[in-house]
Amino acid sequence: MSVFPELLADYLSFCKSRHEVEKSGVLDLRDFKVLTPSVLLFGEFIRNHPDSVRPTFPPSDDVERAISSMIGHGNSLTTAGSLVKLPEAKIEADHLLENNPAFVGFENVCGGKTAFRYLVYELVDNAYQHSNFSNAAVMVYPSSKKTTTICIFDNGVSIPGSFRQNGLDCTDDGAVLRAVNGTSTKKGRERGYGLGSSLKITTKPFGGKALIVSGAGAFYADPAAQGAYRLADSDSLHGTLIVLSIPETLQTVDIYAYLGSGPLPCWWGQATAFLKIAHPLTIAPSILPAGLTACGKGQP
Repeated sequence: MSVFPELLADYLSFCKSRHEVEKSGVLDLRDFKVLTPSVLLFGEFIRNHPDSVRPTFPPSDDVERAISSMIGHGNSLTTAGSLVKLPEAKIEADHLLENNPAFVGFENVCGGKTAFRYLVYELVDNAYQHSNFSNAAVMVYPSSKKTTTICIFDNGVSIPGSFRQNGLDCTDDGAVLRAVNGTSTKKGRERGYGLGSSLKITTKPFGGKALIVSGAGAFYADPAAQGAYRLADSDSLHGTLIVLSIPETLQTVDIYAYLGSGPLPCWWGQATAFLKIAHPLTIAPSILPAGLTACGKGQP
């Protein structure tokens, strides 16, 4: 059993497979029988190594379709969910998302249309505002235990890279933490509520879980714990992965009670102060693998 939160463990499992593929050239996906956020990453990895990686696909049509979409073969409406490749123009993405027939079913179990679409659209908007990607996709699917997973990946400059391009120098985990707490490289009134509000809505009214991985920085949150991690350089991600895990919620969720009027939601401000003096996650620093540290080990 992994000592890490499930969402982070899934990402680290992808990293392990990536290391093995770099040695052997063979990508064995036969154990991937259901959709996971890593499917997006495997698709991007295969896309970047078309001549050197030989994938062995699993017996799941959903997984194969999703990976095929990431490689560049269009959108994928699977039997389990929906994957939408993000086009270059945001207005085209808005049209694809607005007219996605699979979203109606997810709205019914994710707090209603307003709450569900806010979470999806905010993540997509964030990618267009900051990442300058050449490949990106948002995937929504039902996972086990009556939960819905919303995940987005883009291969852009990453959150730390965006910060550095705008003169904000900090470690990768520090950049992710600052983004969660409201620091933005987007100037002006057109900026949205930010990642902090999306994570706050996911963990508070929904009681869900969230993960952000960008560069060598990561941030995990659930209703009981939250914290940033510094990944080993070999486990860093070229781009950004954001995962929201939403428990079944049949009643309508009022998201406006959690957005606030400013860029710094007070709940995350309090959590950050706590992170700097303690380790809220139930992972003792002494058992963290080499190269992976909890945020409390170092300042942003």
